Amino acid sequence: MRAPSPPPPNSTPPSCATLAPFDAVILARYGEPGLVITPPCQPAAVISLARADEWLARATLDPAQTAGVRLGADASVQIAGQTVRGRVRAVTALAAGRVLLDVAIPRSAGTYAGQTASIRLP
Repeated sequence: MRAPSPPPPNSTPPSCATLAPFDAVILARYGEPGLVITPPCQPAAVISLARADEWLARATLDPAQTAGVRLGADASVQIAGQTVRGRVRAVTALAAGRVLLDVAIPRSAGTYAGQTASIRLP
């Protein structure tokens, strides 16, 4: 019986590979290949990902404006001169009594990250 051959130099062993559970775009990389990550209670982020097939339209609102909003609810977003259907992805409480609303919309021609958009809730 022959011993398995060693992996080629500079290859990532399968046990160390990082896979996103969806098609993604890397927004930021906070470490370099070979970085040793220690497991404290809250490990630091190594990369920041975004879904490749959608944008997030975000708004900071007063709690009263989001009183009836539920995760997965329909919303419409006005962006780049077009109205696009979206779904509420997250409603997060912020400091000072504000609420962050995330609405996921499909990526389309003429849209880009950082573009101004308006969200209309039902």
